[in-house]
Amino acid sequence: LTNAREWTAATVTNAQALNGADTSRYAWTPQRVHEVADSKKLAFGVATRATISTSTTISSKLAERTRTMIDTSAGNVTVTLTPSLYGTGDVEELVKIYPTNVLTITASSGVISLPDGTSAASHTLTGVRGTLVLDYISATELRLSAIF
Repeated sequence: LTNAREWTAATVTNAQALNGADTSRYAWTPQRVHEVADSKKLAFGVATRATISTSTTISSKLAERTRTMIDTSAGNVTVTLTPSLYGTGDVEELVKIYPTNVLTITASSGVISLPDGTSAASHTLTGVRGTLVLDYISATELRLSAIF
């Protein structure tokens, strides 16, 4: 290899990328990098629910880290969580994929705390787009620890 711009190696296959054992040099596409990153996250306890676009009660946790995509493009959505379903170290990620309309997060029993220390059974978020990270605090409390 004399000039990296003239790389002519074969592109790694999905199977080779996911296996991760081959020591041969390959060209990597963004698609392969994304596939491997997603598979490794699932292997370490992140599970993803189906996208929700209507008001929903989340009645089970899927893993220690669970990600739920929230689509508010068609209207306001309320997500109701039950703190007692979770345990120490558990995290629920709500990913609001559109800044339009309103996302309300509610605790069916207990409270949701905000980073500023306020706690309430329900919080309404307007104009927010991104990932909301909710951490388990107790059987009656989830804490919104980050929005990014």
